[in-house]
Amino acid sequence: MSVNYYFAIILIYLTACRLTAEENGTCTFTLQKGTAKNPLILKHKPKIEFFYPDPYNEDKEDERKLKSDKFNEYRLSKGEKIRVTCLDKKFEKVPHHQLVVQCVDDQLVQRRNIFMNFNDMECDDFPAATIKNIYEECHENSSIIETGYTISKVFLKVMSVCFDKNEQKVVYSWYRRSMAHRGETLDVTWPEYKYGTEYKFNVTEVYTVEYQQNLLTKILKSKSLAKKYVKDEKTNFLNKTHITWEGDYVHGAEQAITFRYINVAPVWKTIEEGSWTELKKFVRNTIITSKENSAQYRIFSGTHGVATLPDTKKVEQKLYMYTDTEKENYLPVPLYIWKIIYNKKSGKGMVLISINNPYLKKVSKDYIICKDSHPDCKNTLKQINNHTNIKKGYVFCCDVEDFCKITNNNYLLKQLIENDKA
Repeated sequence: MSVNYYFAIILIYLTACRLTAEENGTCTFTLQKGTAKNPLILKHKPKIEFFYPDPYNEDKEDERKLKSDKFNEYRLSKGEKIRVTCLDKKFEKVPHHQLVVQCVDDQLVQRRNIFMNFNDMECDDFPAATIKNIYEECHENSSIIETGYTISKVFLKVMSVCFDKNEQKVVYSWYRRSMAHRGETLDVTWPEYKYGTEYKFNVTEVYTVEYQQNLLTKILKSKSLAKKYVKDEKTNFLNKTHITWEGDYVHGAEQAITFRYINVAPVWKTIEEGSWTELKKFVRNTIITSKENSAQYRIFSGTHGVATLPDTKKVEQKLYMYTDTEKENYLPVPLYIWKIIYNKKSGKGMVLISINNPYLKKVSKDYIICKDSHPDCKNTLKQINNHTNIKKGYVFCCDVEDFCKITNNNYLLKQLIENDKA
């Protein structure tokens, strides 16, 4: 079949999108349910950057008015071009890596005036990500790893990770600006988790129930205790849990970036599905409903401390997912998982912290490591379902500056204040 035939059936991605015509000649397409292997949607000029839907009128700094009730609606002005690329992969239905599409008279047109309908356009595999080690200290024994995509020698950063190579753990991860209000790819099949040279052991294996039962048997000196805590995948075990949430991104290719082991931590299943999910939803909803421009917000997520469980003598034992032959411990089970939501305009931020131990009998004052001096803390906790439920992850709230000082996250605090490195 001819190349023209292929172009005629291609419909520019967005996971099966719908095109509508408008009187002023703009082209509008809407993100729908679809596939995961989406191409990257990019602005064509003046510089290469991600192209996102934006239902808000953000011309006024202090007022955000919805111009559309469709959070997944993309708009191109008449004559505007976008670049659609699978990078190193090809489109499933055409033998090309990349297309440049223009809005002409209410319709998207490829070269030679071939009109593009909207259907299920996807890549034949996930585009290859670029991983960059930035040898800049972000915490004790930790440095930055940047992840993203390289297009025409331009690196588009998607996520940054502060990674502790000594303890083999994510300290925190973040992205440049919140994308949570801009819609998301829905109902997709995700890629397998990936890891490179960051880990000294088989990190995939440690997230299996059998491995964890054997591990806790050694740590707690009791097989019955081990099976009491790690039961099965349906009940409770230490699951690989995203620190930066894939749902904070729009395109499938962006979301796929988060499926790397440098962005996950061992979190008890009941807590991952409980308070951690509640915190993710709260942060997303806060940005969606805010009257301020979403660019005012910075979202950081991370881990702190080492969780413990009592052994047969009721002595609390620290939990590490791997111990080598030299008895060096790696990948601690974090005692805390947290999310910071910081408003650049006001210079204020709060951190929501979940205690990653569903087997605590009670939460003593010692577990509350920082002050709830932020004015929104009390009201925020009221919006978190079951925030005092220990099994689902007890949640407390603190002021960002106090939290960063207590946890020795001076670099993180500097990033929040300066707003120029993330």
